[in-house]
Amino acid sequence: MDTDWELEDWLLDVGERVEQKATAGGELTPVERLIREFWVFDMHTRNGGVSQYFCNYGAEQWQALKSAWLPNDVPGLGPILSEVDRVIAGAADPYEATLNATPDIEEFYDAHQLNVRRELRSLALDLP
Repeated sequence: MDTDWELEDWLLDVGERVEQKATAGGELTPVERLIREFWVFDMHTRNGGVSQYFCNYGAEQWQALKSAWLPNDVPGLGPILSEVDRVIAGAADPYEATLNATPDIEEFYDAHQLNVRRELRSLALDLP
């Protein structure tokens, strides 16, 4: 996988700003909410895999990401959501299910995440 360091930096910066706004009690726009949820998923997936995300956050946070998705604006996220849902479907523990799907689930994520970053950045051009 090639890394677009500019997009990587952008997501880290904007994600941190949105997180700070949320932590300070600010109301997030739908775009900011999606950025925040994807930023959390991305950081954990890149650090320790999709299983780390589920170990640290669980199914409730996964549902927050899915409900924040703006399918008309960020269609690239759809395949990632579908693949993770496929892997965890029927599993008693999404952490175990994603752990057992490693490294395939991470390879799938790597193949699709760049489109999501591009779409998010295009959508968020007016964010401070």
